[in-house]
Amino acid sequence: MTKKTKAELARHQHDAVYTQWIGRPPDRRHTSDTEDFADDLWSQGIRMGRNQELHRQMVMNVIRSYVVTG
Repeated sequence: MTKKTKAELARHQHDAVYTQWIGRPPDRRHTSDTEDFADDLWSQGIRMGRNQELHRQMVMNVIRSYVVTG
């Protein structure tokens, strides 16, 4: 088995975040749900940044276009 590059690991994390967001019921994909979602990922060990604030920003970069506003 070959070792994954940083780019491959980042893509895997991106895919995991996207999959979990889309897997949520539509009524739990609103703007008000994004911070709790990012915090849940952090607690599960899916960390897209060195600290929690950077992690939240990176998660938002992945899910922004799939968030229901309003």
